[in-house]
Amino acid sequence: MARHFLITVILALGAAHHSPASAQQCGSLSEKLCGYVSTTVVNWNERFGDAATIDTWRYIDTQEVVDAAALIALTETGDPVRVANLNSEDSIRLVPLPETVRERLYQAELAHVESFIGDGNRLVHRVALDWIAGNEQFNSVLVASDTSPFIFDRTLTSVVLESVTNSCFHLRLNWLWGIKRGEIYIDFAPYRESDPCAPQLIHWMNLGQANAKMPRSFYENGQCVGRYAWAYATPLGSFEFDIDAVSFAVSGLGSMGGGKGRCFKTVH
Repeated sequence: MARHFLITVILALGAAHHSPASAQQCGSLSEKLCGYVSTTVVNWNERFGDAATIDTWRYIDTQEVVDAAALIALTETGDPVRVANLNSEDSIRLVPLPETVRERLYQAELAHVESFIGDGNRLVHRVALDWIAGNEQFNSVLVASDTSPFIFDRTLTSVVLESVTNSCFHLRLNWLWGIKRGEIYIDFAPYRESDPCAPQLIHWMNLGQANAKMPRSFYENGQCVGRYAWAYATPLGSFEFDIDAVSFAVSGLGSMGGGKGRCFKTVH
């Protein structure tokens, strides 16, 4: 069984629940996209509202952007950029974006947005978010498109929702609006006589990093046995895996998690 060492959010697999929103809030957003934005706000407030609450939100306008940098610029409000810090078992909090990582984060965001812009998706909608954090109030701007759907906000994209499915270990990483963002899959490869206990590892994540290792797998008493470790971080992070001890360490900015365990498969 994998061990989570940081705050974990479990979201059941299935279609995203679209909470109702008023026509005034939605503006020119399609019904589907308005539902995704509403779901994003509801999911944030339900899971991370102790850190900050999105009090109100509303459609601003629709614009055509020329490149990824122009899209990111649409999110600027004059308020300091805040990211979620989930690197604590005690509390969730929003923190100002550290100066030391601003350029690294911007480059990661550019790569993420360019993958969207590169498909010719130039028409985007701006949505204003009004936040309350204790006695403080601030604003952010979310940029959204019907394609995919695509939603970008520097605070909302700094967290993930997790869902676990059946296999040796399979963690699905979702955006706040319920769409798949990445996964970590750990199992044994389909049976091969030459190597019946070969590991099969899949790990990827949009606007973040994910990794998995199974350095030790062996055959014992009719079973394949493997020890594994995994970790993820968003939007920035770094991992260290101790191959001998099959352990891990993860650090970074935003939402992160990790674990380790043992995997078994009967070989006929």
